[in-house]
Amino acid sequence: MQLTSIRLAALLIPLVIATAGGLSTNSTRRTALATNCSELVVNGGFESGSQGWSQVSAGGYNLISNFNPFTGSWGAYLGGVDDADDRLSQTVALPAGAASLTLRAWWSIATTETGGAFDWMTFSLLRPDSTLLAELLTIDSDAEPNLWDEAVVDLTPFTGQDVILQVLARTDGSNPTDFYLDDVSITACTSERRGYLPLVVATHSDLGGLPRPPRSEVSHYGANQPGLWPQRPARRST
Repeated sequence: MQLTSIRLAALLIPLVIATAGGLSTNSTRRTALATNCSELVVNGGFESGSQGWSQVSAGGYNLISNFNPFTGSWGAYLGGVDDADDRLSQTVALPAGAASLTLRAWWSIATTETGGAFDWMTFSLLRPDSTLLAELLTIDSDAEPNLWDEAVVDLTPFTGQDVILQVLARTDGSNPTDFYLDDVSITACTSERRGYLPLVVATHSDLGGLPRPPRSEVSHYGANQPGLWPQRPARRST
């Protein structure tokens, strides 16, 4: 029998199962979870300047800077002087139907403090009237300096709310800390079940005894691979 004699009416999604006696077909209808994700933060990498962001600095500084970004040409730079009070914020609608909501942001510090949590940067969610809804994460001057790290926070408990994402940095009266921020993201993901049928309905004789194709090689990358992880940023000149 030629390959063209296979009933192509079943060509929907492939599922061919090899058995000891050759090839057989599982024709049972199956279901799978399809996940769709969307980005909720506008200009999270700061490459479009202040678009999407509100910035307030007690010292009158521009908080979106090209001094020390994690990726691209622009990032956010908060603190860096004594008695700093710097705020970045953006209004975000967290969809009610989301199966998961995840905040991610890359951060780094450089500090002249010799020890202790005297300066800090906090991620918070505010209500539309600017009152505090939840404090999510605090990074202080006692964190390891000159090394980029990723903050990951589950926001799923806040689905269905309009919120203000705020990043607030404050320093005390001496030995200031630089707080760097880049690639801020909130992803909302939904899942739906979809049915599918096998693509190929065939027997070993239908395929003319064709040999099984070789397994493909898959590359795996890890911490031992050079060039995959962020390099330590240069310290700010004084």
